[in-house]
Amino acid sequence: MKRLINIVIVLFAWPVWALDTTEEYSHGLSDFEAYSFKNSTENAITLVAGYGHSNWVNPSLVVHNHAETSLGNFSHVYSNIVDIDLLAATSLNSEANHFSLGTEVTYPSVKFNPYLKGTLDFEGEEQLGTGVMGLSWNANSHIEMLTEISFDLSRGKRQHVAVGLNFKQSQSIELISEVGHSYEDEGAFASLGLIWTRN
Repeated sequence: MKRLINIVIVLFAWPVWALDTTEEYSHGLSDFEAYSFKNSTENAITLVAGYGHSNWVNPSLVVHNHAETSLGNFSHVYSNIVDIDLLAATSLNSEANHFSLGTEVTYPSVKFNPYLKGTLDFEGEEQLGTGVMGLSWNANSHIEMLTEISFDLSRGKRQHVAVGLNFKQSQSIELISEVGHSYEDEGAFASLGLIWTRN
């Protein structure tokens, strides 16, 4: 099960690498992200490149520790009282077949934005369901604070609790930070990320 959780980290940039909600890519090759993650047993680097095509087609390539790669797609399927996004991802160079489906539901407002995330992950006959509850707060046009808790729905256990501080330096550059506690590893973790978008 713990190996499958690590696979989920590679397939999706959320919720482990940095505390943030999903956002649509601008048209073309317009999104580049880099994350550094550290806990008591692991130091990891993850790189993401995203291509914006339409609301339904926004592929991304994820490289984890210069070895494991995955291909994903982000779809913005509904926007009204709530925003609903769908995500799908598959590992490209692993021995077993790994596939994940995810969704994010956000209630957008000026200051406070509660959100729910869920993923269902498959590796052979093994499955893992993960749920996340979070809240983001826009302190001003440059600073966003977030807090969230995640659950292993397959076993009915908590996975992690975390807080984050994101700083939007400009329309193109955003710094992402997170600290938290993992119940799976019984220890602390931290991550730092940089997002560059072409508007």
